Amino acid sequence: MWCKEQYHLKLFDNHYTKESQENEIHLNDTNPEAFMKVLEYLYTKDLSVVGPTMPIELMIETFSLASQYNVEPLKYKLGVMLSMNITVENVCQLLLLADAHQCIQVRLDCLHFCSSFLHYYSQKKKKKKK
Repeated sequence: MWCKEQYHLKLFDNHYTKESQENEIHLNDTNPEAFMKVLEYLYTKDLSVVGPTMPIELMIETFSLASQYNVEPLKYKLGVMLSMNITVENVCQLLLLADAHQCIQVRLDCLHFCSSFLHYYSQKKKKKKK
């Protein structure tokens, strides 16, 4: 299954890499649950393997893996889900994530959220002064 992906082919083609000698790829610092979501999608091509009830941290980690392995349909759906879950607490994290993975829509949604929040807050402050 993974051999269809150029990235993975390169790991095994090079005789000097550890992966080609062991026929294994070690995924250090990878959330196993997020990795299973990506694998499940790759096997089934079913985007319902991720959904809006996922914890935000799992969404973020799965999004990062989908981006890293160029699984664009999954990355796109997770990007939409992340945009729907922007909060004051996570907007900076999501903006950095969007920039790191060249996800323009999430970036724009974060910036729009910030702009709307600032507008709301400034209006609220003006009303208090009156």
